[in-house]
Amino acid sequence: GMEMFNDVYEFIERNINSDLTPLIKIVGLVSSIISFLARLIFKKVSKVSRRKVLRRLHPFFKYSEIKKSVEFYIKSKGQLCAVSVGEEPIIETEFPDLIKHFTKNVFSNDLSDDRYYIILADVGFGKTTFMLNLYVKYSLKVKKNYNIELLPLSHPKTIETISAISREKARNTILLLDGFDEY
Repeated sequence: GMEMFNDVYEFIERNINSDLTPLIKIVGLVSSIISFLARLIFKKVSKVSRRKVLRRLHPFFKYSEIKKSVEFYIKSKGQLCAVSVGEEPIIETEFPDLIKHFTKNVFSNDLSDDRYYIILADVGFGKTTFMLNLYVKYSLKVKKNYNIELLPLSHPKTIETISAISREKARNTILLLDGFDEY
């Protein structure tokens, strides 16, 4: 990196017969300032976007619960299993990062084939935390194919909220329902 810069500088200095040091310093300073400002703006926009996404989950989830779940999230691994009544599930595929699998593969495709997914785990294994993180991650994507809603079945306004989704919007909405085991 630096050797190439020095070689280019020496080549220019030999062939142009003038001292370009001040000009190069100014260009370097300006590019550093522009880079710094761009990162600062991106960080601020990301923070504002994230805050808006988290606010949309209110009153269904407490802000402190959401913030903690997102801040301390550990990647969830997953398995796609064929389940038949009375038989042991057969593991067809394993996913090292379940959120990435859903946001990049499942939610980016036509959902007409695989429309229903159930996240199964014992109490306390992080199903709600996974759903919160999946919702936030997908909501913050720039290019989305679908709207997404996360609703806990135990909340009194959940059924009312689901009923309020128009038929047209429902076709393009991913509905994450949390708490089947609590309902």
